[in-house]
Amino acid sequence: MLLNVEVIEAKDLAPKDPNGLADPYVTLYLASNTSHRYNSSVKPTTLNPVWEEHFALPISENADNDTLCIEVWDFDPAETVGEKFGKFLDVKGVKGIRRLVKEIAVTATTGQHNNELIGKAQVPLSAIPAAGMTMWYSLDKKNKITRRGVVKLRLGFSSEKNKQVAAQEHKHLLRILLLHELETSKVAPHWWCGIFSPQAESLITQHTAQSGLCPIDTALAQ
Repeated sequence: MLLNVEVIEAKDLAPKDPNGLADPYVTLYLASNTSHRYNSSVKPTTLNPVWEEHFALPISENADNDTLCIEVWDFDPAETVGEKFGKFLDVKGVKGIRRLVKEIAVTATTGQHNNELIGKAQVPLSAIPAAGMTMWYSLDKKNKITRRGVVKLRLGFSSEKNKQVAAQEHKHLLRILLLHELETSKVAPHWWCGIFSPQAESLITQHTAQSGLCPIDTALAQ
């Protein structure tokens, strides 16, 4: 099984750079496998980045107890102390000056360029419906009360099976459900209204999502 994640965009991120902006990127991973992480591209000098990037995270068949972890980071490029001083004219406000002084101090003393966490969110896999969902998630940070921004994700499940096999299975499922509908409704085939019961529709939706079938695939199966 795969957890498909589309990182769409973020809004109103907390500024991290002296110029009052940030260079955000997103890191995704599962709580059960923190060592395997997926990173988006870096969007420079913005607090409202748009990514529209897709990721597929392998999950176990019994992953209901697992959690998707989302972290938004500010990328800190490798710069010398002199290059950081060159940013002085871009500094915005007292907080910006403090950030620049902190960056210069860290670079001068350790030579390190640490990316800084803007905020994070968590999504239990059990909260994702079979048909998938698109949601805004608030970003939090430990010991921080102020808003850190929000990130928009599209989430869904699919299998790794071949599309042709999945389409064939879907066609077979529709045939079985149709025969069941005709049997339970006690009407002649040509009198059937063409609408499946809610229970059957739920099965169809779940199989479509988990197999990664597009509307064309389902239309051909029907």
